[in-house]
Amino acid sequence: MKWNASDRTIRGVGSGYKGGTASILCLVGAAAAYSTVFQFGGDSYEAVARGILAHDFGVYRAGVIANGSTTGDAEDCVKGVLYWWATNSEMRRTRVLNSPIGYHVCLTASCSLIDCNYEPSASAASDITIGYLFGGYTTYPTFVGSNGSLRAEGNTAYVFPSTVTYTAHTLLFGLPADTWMEKCEGSGGKKGIDITGMTKSSMKTYIARGDSGTKMTNAQSANDIDVLSCRMDGFTQAGFYFHDLNNSADIEVNTPYIAGPGQAIAVNQVDGQVTILGGRMIAINSGQGGLDANSVGVLTIRDTLIRDMTYPATIANCGGVHFDPMIFNLEKPATSAAVFTNVSRSKIGASVRGAPSMFTYGLVFAGETCGYNEVSTTKVDYGAMVTVSPSQKARYNGGDARAGFGTNLLVGVTG
Repeated sequence: MKWNASDRTIRGVGSGYKGGTASILCLVGAAAAYSTVFQFGGDSYEAVARGILAHDFGVYRAGVIANGSTTGDAEDCVKGVLYWWATNSEMRRTRVLNSPIGYHVCLTASCSLIDCNYEPSASAASDITIGYLFGGYTTYPTFVGSNGSLRAEGNTAYVFPSTVTYTAHTLLFGLPADTWMEKCEGSGGKKGIDITGMTKSSMKTYIARGDSGTKMTNAQSANDIDVLSCRMDGFTQAGFYFHDLNNSADIEVNTPYIAGPGQAIAVNQVDGQVTILGGRMIAINSGQGGLDANSVGVLTIRDTLIRDMTYPATIANCGGVHFDPMIFNLEKPATSAAVFTNVSRSKIGASVRGAPSMFTYGLVFAGETCGYNEVSTTKVDYGAMVTVSPSQKARYNGGDARAGFGTNLLVGVTG
């Protein structure tokens, strides 16, 4: 079904979530294996739909299992909803069932997706399952991203199939600029919110094997991305994963809640800026990690609680880092509160606290190019160390940083 009449509304009586009253759009027959159930928007820029609204219904397919991706790229998967070629439009309180991709939003301007739900479903090939797919490799005319000012709020997806190669609550890809996600919630998959700027050919190998790849080079293609008050629980690989983005990248994460992840937040090969403010990363089991960052242009984490992680923070090959989270272990020990390898021109001032013997070391620095950092150990409590001594607060290339710290500057209370 296609809804592309400008200034018109399609409205149901409910999406059928948890067996409630429902209006259903259901695709059956052979076409259900390979077709989009509901297209929301026009077919081209010349035929763009303006001011359309859809709400309170379900989008289902029945009788078959949908085909897998024809190319190995997520954008080529079978979709429940294709939301494109629309401006000043909104979809809210809808639910997608039995589609490998719940919602694909691309080529829109000033549009919203609010309070929607996706029930994860494997394709016949068991290759890709994604709740919310935002972006593409073509810009919306006059904008720098595939979407111009996309707002995604309150969207949910839970319990993804474990047999699928790649699963995510949200994948923001290609040219992801000007996207704002807030109050989204998910659990039980491999990745929560995945943001990348790789080329289409690189995306195929990433989906299949998790490899890094070639970045899109479009100017400003990854700026103005906000992730606000999102909750991601139990994602086995990463709650948030930001990677392979060019120097236009500008991602701001505010008050995240990430519980029981493989890695809470992972940042890799981002030439631009990532900022994390407030929020919580909480371990459920041993072996889980907080922040892992490698090769980031500018990285800031401030006032974020990292609790009971076996690997609270690991940062490598970065400059211009502002590191001031609260690392707090009460039940699960960690060898080091934070490890910095070849980090330079950065300001480090984390709070490290916990029960006795929770940490072997506080802040650990290593590497030939680890230098010109300002490091404060005032808030590092050596009472939480296995060896209760100020010599464990900051370490440099295997020794007490107070005895020798290279070109780095140790400030604050060192005892």
